[in-house]
Amino acid sequence: MRVSLLRLFRRFKSKQMSRAISLMRNLEYKSLNECKQLQRDFLFNILDYSIKNVPYYTNVARRKKIQLTKENVFEEINKFPILTKNILKKEFKNLRAKNFSGTYFRNTSGGSTGEPAIFLQDNEYLAHNNAIREFFYNWAGRREGERLIKLWGSQDDILKGSSGIDKFYNKFIQRTLFLNSFEMSEKNMMKYIKSINKYRPKIIEAYAQSIYELAKFTHKNKLKVYSPQSIISSAGTLSEDMRNLIESTFKCKIFNRYGSREVGGIACNCEVSNNLHLNIFNHYVEILNKNMVPCKSGEVGEIYITTFHNHIMPLIRYKIGDMAVVANTPKCKCGRGIYTIKSVIGRTTEHFKKKDDSLVFAGYFRQLLYYLDWIKKYQIIQKRYNLIIYRIVLEKDAPKTDLEKIEKSVKKIMGNKCEVKFEFVKSISPSKSGKFLYTVCEIT
Repeated sequence: MRVSLLRLFRRFKSKQMSRAISLMRNLEYKSLNECKQLQRDFLFNILDYSIKNVPYYTNVARRKKIQLTKENVFEEINKFPILTKNILKKEFKNLRAKNFSGTYFRNTSGGSTGEPAIFLQDNEYLAHNNAIREFFYNWAGRREGERLIKLWGSQDDILKGSSGIDKFYNKFIQRTLFLNSFEMSEKNMMKYIKSINKYRPKIIEAYAQSIYELAKFTHKNKLKVYSPQSIISSAGTLSEDMRNLIESTFKCKIFNRYGSREVGGIACNCEVSNNLHLNIFNHYVEILNKNMVPCKSGEVGEIYITTFHNHIMPLIRYKIGDMAVVANTPKCKCGRGIYTIKSVIGRTTEHFKKKDDSLVFAGYFRQLLYYLDWIKKYQIIQKRYNLIIYRIVLEKDAPKTDLEKIEKSVKKIMGNKCEVKFEFVKSISPSKSGKFLYTVCEIT
């Protein structure tokens, strides 16, 4: 039954996704120069399209006197202004392509910089993003239809995977089992270990902090856990000590994947190196210093991304809010001609704590703010076990119903005795290190 269902899935799988995967596989071991030529063509196509079809960029091209050709595209892109979340909000209508007739949907950033943004994505973007996900799965050793466990924090994914056609699709075609990483209590983590041992997945895909907590729990309690072929971590910074503990506990390699809701999968390490290969098939990535000059080997700079395949709302030189370290060499020992960076820094994901020492993934509290257009910036602080503070810079007045809904959702997971306070402030300062902490747990 599994084989026939898998064939059925392949038959109806997006042609765009199939073509994208084929392109990636055909080019991954080409030279750096050949891959750069691919990027040049993709970059020219999206910039040319944006100038002709997106009012915001039509005005930019006129004002900056941009004269675009395939030969000068890597120089002319420097004339485009940086796109921030604030500009995305203010210019939302002008950033939408005119006369776009395809299918699209609304999405929102996870708020890793404390400034959530709403944007549009189309089916072509979705196909290419699904393709890079499967591509990275292949690196980790999984093929279509092989068992996957997702220790994940997306409420939408968890709910979609729990009923109806989505349950059927995940269980029998994608063969994906979801475990909720929002609640990492000892009771739940014991259940998760049992689920892993019973399901015996080819790979585990997990939030970095959540799989780390599960590894610590397993190690501390001297539990036996099934060893998958590999683990893919995402949605948080994977430090070396985290990597070492996870790999020693599960006795397999961990692949560190970096991405965002705005642009999808950005980078992932391969089987021979911890450096991250950039997703050159979907993005043009710039790592720039304070003077907006490309960083040299070993230097730290901010990440700016241009998307290639989202035609409803192209993002050009989008400031994603993270920082990266440039690799000593762009070529990896694995032989792939895909550019690499050393690491991504600047994003850490904490857990909040309960009195019984169980942990709650802080992303749960952030996702309660998704799609709320009255929020300009926020920071969520756990002062005590029973005190959560939402510090918010307002875009406009906050509806009482939204505040009540947030409070109710917090108490649902933290208990009815938990007090939820809303502090409306004019600004929120970064930490002493200069990094913005969107969630802070002050319980030691």
